[in-house]
Amino acid sequence: EPAFPERLAGDLQATLAHYYLRSEQYAQAAQPLEKALKDARNKTDRYRWTFILGQIYTLTGNPEKANQCFARVVKMNPPYEVTFNARVFMASNVKEGTGSAGAIRRELLKLANDQKNKEYLDQIYYALGNLALRQKDTAEAISFYARSARASGTNNRQKALSYLAVADLYFSRPDYISAAAYYDSASSFVDRRNFKNYDQIMARAQNLIQLARNIQTIQHEDSLQRLSYMSKEELNAFIDKIIESVVQKEAEERQKMAEQMLADQINTGYGQQVLQDPTAAGQWYFYNTSVRTQGEMEFRRKWGNRKLEDNWRRLNKGVSTGPAESNLAEAGRNGTQEEAGKAFSNKSREFYLKDIPFTDSLREISSKRIEEALFNAGTLYLEKLNEPLLAAGSFRELIRRFPGSSYEPQALYNLFSIFSGLGKATDAMAYRNLLTAKYPDNYYARVLTDPEYLEHLREEQQKPLRRYQEVYNDYLQERFPEVIALATQALREEKDTSLTSRYLYLKALAFARINQRDSLRSTLNTILAAFPASEPASNARIMLDFMDNKYPEIKEKAEEKTAAEIYAYNPGEKHYAAIVIPSTANMNQLIFNLINFNLDQFPKLTLNVQGETLGKNQQIVIVKIFSNSSDALAYHGYLLKDPGLFRDVNAESSYLFVISEPNLATLKKDTNIERYLRFYTNHYPLQ
Repeated sequence: EPAFPERLAGDLQATLAHYYLRSEQYAQAAQPLEKALKDARNKTDRYRWTFILGQIYTLTGNPEKANQCFARVVKMNPPYEVTFNARVFMASNVKEGTGSAGAIRRELLKLANDQKNKEYLDQIYYALGNLALRQKDTAEAISFYARSARASGTNNRQKALSYLAVADLYFSRPDYISAAAYYDSASSFVDRRNFKNYDQIMARAQNLIQLARNIQTIQHEDSLQRLSYMSKEELNAFIDKIIESVVQKEAEERQKMAEQMLADQINTGYGQQVLQDPTAAGQWYFYNTSVRTQGEMEFRRKWGNRKLEDNWRRLNKGVSTGPAESNLAEAGRNGTQEEAGKAFSNKSREFYLKDIPFTDSLREISSKRIEEALFNAGTLYLEKLNEPLLAAGSFRELIRRFPGSSYEPQALYNLFSIFSGLGKATDAMAYRNLLTAKYPDNYYARVLTDPEYLEHLREEQQKPLRRYQEVYNDYLQERFPEVIALATQALREEKDTSLTSRYLYLKALAFARINQRDSLRSTLNTILAAFPASEPASNARIMLDFMDNKYPEIKEKAEEKTAAEIYAYNPGEKHYAAIVIPSTANMNQLIFNLINFNLDQFPKLTLNVQGETLGKNQQIVIVKIFSNSSDALAYHGYLLKDPGLFRDVNAESSYLFVISEPNLATLKKDTNIERYLRFYTNHYPLQ
């Protein structure tokens, strides 16, 4: 067997390292990559493999070795992007309290100030955040992570990492409101491919967002209620201060934007080129190639490659118009533009007055929101965030502010559980006694006072299932009449509807075994209509299809019965002439033919022709309106004499008939044309 080529020894070891990396065996990947470096044949392999080795040592918790690798990479003078990333990794690996941290920080800040690193600012600030965090400076870490998120353009992975870093820091404090805002932002950018803990991130984000909403509801409604008790003069003065603050803030924002735009123009050379390019003189923007090219470059730098389309700024084009915009449009329709502007301008008093609960009934609604939010916040603290003391605070506030609340029994029970778990028996017993004294018959009180209550409850909950099992055993014993009787009785008596589809299916099986085909078909149809997504429904569909093929006369009889039940024959009512055609037919052409026919044959009659879909596979064209069935049938006869009317549709797949106004409404709901035609042939004379 020939020896393995020596010149490929490095590639072999690199491939082995790659295998370990793909299988997430990072520690095992280091040794073959060290061997590969000894046999590296060119500079590219050397700096690339050294860089990967540094990443491996970072992942396996050996920052010293990792930084030695990254330092070697920098000395190899690789392409700029590789050097840049090596320096960033070195900054992230600096240990707290080491003297090199200051030097690394200065170097990263120098990189951030270099114009050619503008597209890497998000990574630089993220590395500075990591460095600050290793130095235990969480305030500076949050600041740099936030700047990283803002600087990130189209790099969604980096944006997600930066938002998550801030969110995790706030969560650890814990500052759940601030954490919720950053988890909310992060959730827009994380994905399963790049984040293995995707489910945990999304669950935490959802829990915190819900908590934040409840806390904000409490604060918001409390503020509004306080405002509602102010005098008119006090309230107007308070609102005017808010408006003044808004105006000042907007002015500052405009100033910042103007300064940033000027800085961007200077940095890109855009402003200078417009002045210096002699071809620009006297040319409108879109004819000036130089200016237009600069504009396109600046747009791509800021926004990435985006199609020219509506809402191009939005990453999610599916987001609908916001409520404020919709309400403004409505206000514009129902009132003047000036009134609409006042209602939704944050620089008008009306904007702030509209939500204040000035009446007792509105304050009661506001208080209900607070009451529910307090309970929800306590539940989230207790069940999702493992914060029993914060949960206790919410439940206590609920009981203090809303005695007799529908949430009070469960809040008292939760307080008993919390303080029992914390070993505070006195507090726990106080809440237990309050619960059992105030709500002795409540579920939570019964759980505490009656040791057998839960067992009795489980017993009661098992009764419906045991009853069903007894009926099923009768079926297995082939006592089919008993099955039908017992299932019918259970369907009438049981309040628990979870077993309804199963009882119906047992009845259907029993009907099948004693050859009561009409009842069988009716029961199967009930299952499909009432419980289409249930487990018995799929079997019911198979049985029904089999029956319809083997016993078509039963289907015919059932359809006629159904038709007679849903349609009514009233010849004196207003009637229409109708043509049902396939969905693929040219309905517009048929409408055009009928309009011309009416103008030629009945110029004195005011007949209206319109078309619409009927179910998934058909269309219906209606000619209206006739005072009774006789007039409609007479018109129907004229249509039959002119087959050219239907030359543009498939006549063999079309149906021409008359129908009363109420029956047309039923047909549109039922969409089963064959069922109506059964009724039609039984009541209307054939033409």
